[in-house]
Amino acid sequence: DRQRMILDDGWENDFSYGRLMNSVGKLKRIRNMYFAIHILDPFPGSWWWQCLSWSIRVNFDYGGSGQVKSRLTYDLTECSDTELEALFLEDPRLAGERYTHPVLYLLPLLCLPLTLLSAALATRSYILRRGGLRSTGDTNDLLVRELAVGWLDPWLIFVLAANAVQATAALQCIQRADKTADVYWRLSLLGVGAGMAWLTLLRYLQFFPTYYVLIRTLSRALPRLL
Repeated sequence: DRQRMILDDGWENDFSYGRLMNSVGKLKRIRNMYFAIHILDPFPGSWWWQCLSWSIRVNFDYGGSGQVKSRLTYDLTECSDTELEALFLEDPRLAGERYTHPVLYLLPLLCLPLTLLSAALATRSYILRRGGLRSTGDTNDLLVRELAVGWLDPWLIFVLAANAVQATAALQCIQRADKTADVYWRLSLLGVGAGMAWLTLLRYLQFFPTYYVLIRTLSRALPRLL
């Protein structure tokens, strides 16, 4: 026969039971207890301050196993301006040793000439195409084709977009570095602008068949060789 334990209503007021429940509650809180330490250590890198952030997290009774588990995480990145300002407030001597990243000056010097070159090539191509249209004698055909070239030319729109990307990259280089606009983001933006300028240059070289064939052959052969 299976025995059953029947409890009356008095168990709720039992002092021993209440003390047992309090002990169980404390054990649950202890099992969920942990503490974490987060430390940010700055040190000069090659050109810019590097921030080594590391933290230690200790869990008591990890997963109900009765063991104490600790975990160490770390990350090495370039310090943002916000992190540097906080560190400089703690140690003013660091402010006199701030490094200037050369990329902040190199990116505008590279982006702005690319922008001017793309604009010059687009203007020259546009003038050549419109000059070729004026050689036709049909007035109606001239007007229709001028509208198509002047307003619906996809390459002209592409060049304007490339100029906008390059100008944005140059402006990003001048702004202060933070977590949303760090050096890696600026390099990526520069790469996109340079790639768009390269495509524009390839189109411009179509007017010179020898150079166009040479550049196009190299652009297709080099990635395969690498």
